[in-house]
Amino acid sequence: MATLADIARAAGVTKSAVSYALNGQPGVSAERRAHILELAASMGYQPNHAARALVKSRADAVGLVIPRDPRILSYDTFYADFIAGIESVLSAKGTILLFEMTDDRRAELASYKQLVGERRVDGFFLTDIRPDDERIRFLRSTSTPVVMLGPPVPGWDAPVVNDDGFGDRHPAVEHLASYGHRHIAHVSGPLSMLHNLKRIDQITSTARRLEMAPPQVIESDFSPDGGVRATTSILALSKRPTAIIYGNAVMAIAGIATAQRAGLDVPGDLSVVACDETALTTYLKPAVTAVAQDDVAVGRYAADLLLATIQQTEPPPRPAQAAARLVARDTVGPARPSTR
Repeated sequence: MATLADIARAAGVTKSAVSYALNGQPGVSAERRAHILELAASMGYQPNHAARALVKSRADAVGLVIPRDPRILSYDTFYADFIAGIESVLSAKGTILLFEMTDDRRAELASYKQLVGERRVDGFFLTDIRPDDERIRFLRSTSTPVVMLGPPVPGWDAPVVNDDGFGDRHPAVEHLASYGHRHIAHVSGPLSMLHNLKRIDQITSTARRLEMAPPQVIESDFSPDGGVRATTSILALSKRPTAIIYGNAVMAIAGIATAQRAGLDVPGDLSVVACDETALTTYLKPAVTAVAQDDVAVGRYAADLLLATIQQTEPPPRPAQAAARLVARDTVGPARPSTR
């Protein structure tokens, strides 16, 4: 395997110049940097991450510990796209993603403590943030760089990736209201997560501003079975809502199937909006109206933001693709008075 000394001899420069070129540091001209990088690639040079970490006092690795049941991730595509975006940035920067999954909070916190204590990561992507989150207390106490996926946490200035800023103008509610819907329901994800509580507040405050009835909120778990159970309970109400907003596309797809099996037409009898989308939402019949964003772009932005936070450099601008927007398709129609 080629070493820095081998490349230096081939390029006719010092080892320091090779190091500057490979690490993107000033001290060599652009022409010489390009020549050194070309030589390194042709000679099969592989950086010694352990040695680099000792010199830089960094691990060149970041962590993502997901507190979810693994079965949820098998059909919820958000994390697959999010991680793909992260990896597209980290792999180009020579940074490793340490990925763990756990559905036990004690084991989850232990993972954070081990990764920080052993200095195996330089920072974390923090997801599924909870009220009174013990992970936040620990990470703040250690000054570990963090990028949060979700709403800001009061009193903590950690960078946030997808704070949508909808406030009392949630696009799903406004879209339904434009079709005459006044009585809607929301099938939420677990109420133990801040982003679900925030979405409920946005939907409720938007409905209040538009003088709609207070939304009926049903807690679920982001799974297809959860979508079926929640939809079944909503359809059994004596005054059934004319529209349902689902916390994710998987529950929305299961809910549409449940309504159709009950003899209802979507959107004739019941309108549906999903608060994210999968590759299937466009191809289903009817195609699903969704509040969508480019989850790969969100992952890329999160990775760029975390690396900038670790390196204490200027944060990158938020890309337009990472912004959530309503995509109107076929599952929303004019409100029709409901009957059981």
